[in-house]
Amino acid sequence: MLAPPAMLVLLASTALPARAQGGAGGQAPGDEAGLWMLMLSALTDEDGYEHALASFHLGATDRTWVSLTAGRSRAPSTEAEVRADLVAAGIEHDFGPIGLGLTAERWGDADNLESRDWEGEIFLGDEDYRLALTLERRAIDVYFSGAGAPVPTDLRRRRVDADGFGLSGRLRVAPDWQIYGAWMDYDYPPGIRVVPRADRLGLLGTSAVTLALSFVDRYASFGVERAFGQKLLNVDLTRDRSVIDGTRLTSLSASMLWPLALRMDLELRLGTSRAEGFGSALYGGLTLLIYGGG
Repeated sequence: MLAPPAMLVLLASTALPARAQGGAGGQAPGDEAGLWMLMLSALTDEDGYEHALASFHLGATDRTWVSLTAGRSRAPSTEAEVRADLVAAGIEHDFGPIGLGLTAERWGDADNLESRDWEGEIFLGDEDYRLALTLERRAIDVYFSGAGAPVPTDLRRRRVDADGFGLSGRLRVAPDWQIYGAWMDYDYPPGIRVVPRADRLGLLGTSAVTLALSFVDRYASFGVERAFGQKLLNVDLTRDRSVIDGTRLTSLSASMLWPLALRMDLELRLGTSRAEGFGSALYGGLTLLIYGGG
């Protein structure tokens, strides 16, 4: 039987707080060379899931931003603790008004399941709106443990590729109000079904199965942001579906971001997530943003 989805979206989440999405200090990419932002975040839920992330963003030129991200997720299990590491690098250039972005990401556990993603984005926008089209190529390596039967060395790894297509946008509808949303759809080949078959045969460990459940074939989110001076309140609704067993997960969260110092913000996030057949869980986290340069 497949392991319950341990916070499907959150295991692979690298989402930035609202203020960070526009560049360091809340400015749109391309405002100034030399600006930078450091983001440190931690999240946990009532079932013992833990997620930590660090991300650094630098304005390399007047219109170019580069970023480096590293993180680790950990989810408890009845059989063994599940871990996943994340490393990502990206570059974004604003040609005005159109821009391009490229991101490379590696996520997972080298002994159980790993995913390598290459993402390209073309976007259009300014401080009041942004529209983006995303294309993604995903290569997934599933490693068989041989817990139930011996597995030859040359058959221990199975490669599954997937293609993703997505749209996202943000619109300022009033001086202090913004709405935003995103939609992503992945096309997986029939080979992804190797995971439930191998699990039933005892050829996959708990970590590989749980990590595989984190992959979604469709993802949609919508949010509203309200500014109160320098404070930001966000409410987000997210829905997705696991490509492995079709489990749907709905997450509702709210966050408040406020300044701690001249170049430092803190965001508090609280939410609840419900997976079909597995009940709901409460989660919360903190994100510290530090700005410099300029």
